[in-house]
Amino acid sequence: ANIAFIQLSQKNRHISGFSSQLCQVINDQLAIYVVVSEFEPAFVETLSLWTPLTTWPGANAENALNLPAVYRADGNFLDAKLSRWDESPLFDERIQLRYSALPTAVSPGDEIEIWLAFRAINPVTKVVSAFVHLYGDPLPAEGGQLWAQSDSQICEPYPATVWHPDETILQQFRLKIPEELAAGQYEIHAGIYESPAGARLPLTGPITNPLNSYPIAQIEILAP
Repeated sequence: ANIAFIQLSQKNRHISGFSSQLCQVINDQLAIYVVVSEFEPAFVETLSLWTPLTTWPGANAENALNLPAVYRADGNFLDAKLSRWDESPLFDERIQLRYSALPTAVSPGDEIEIWLAFRAINPVTKVVSAFVHLYGDPLPAEGGQLWAQSDSQICEPYPATVWHPDETILQQFRLKIPEELAAGQYEIHAGIYESPAGARLPLTGPITNPLNSYPIAQIEILAP
């Protein structure tokens, strides 16, 4: 279908594509989102968590599926819902990471929903994945154990090699707490590595450690 809604002021803007079921792409400036698939039923609901959406006047189709649907986004809610950029970890001097607030205590068997936000401050030359790990004391680098993990390529339809510096890429991870995990204090770490199973990107700020992962939360596992 032809979508005649682009104004001259938008002609030099870049175009990206992604699946809202896998990730979200939030722009610092005015952004236009076009939904062309019936398999994106939660697009508006999910994207509205991060940016205010309004329907583009006269652009939405009049058909049974109401596709394509066009939305305009001005601004975002990132600063209100994520950790601060000026305190964010930096990987390989290229990718900054932010993260959502997490619960301070959970029970064995619970599943924690974690939003990670990525931003390329320098060009990224390789496709990358992210991980969220649950560590205890001692840490794995000190002989401790990895208790739970969630790994995925970051925004597979829109990989890091084509990110623009005015974009934030958001992706949700789910960390399942083992049923048999002992009560106590644990840490949730996040990191980035080369896809599909390559080396971890070095953590280059604001701290460094042998794990090349950043502690995004301290969490208490309650007794069953």
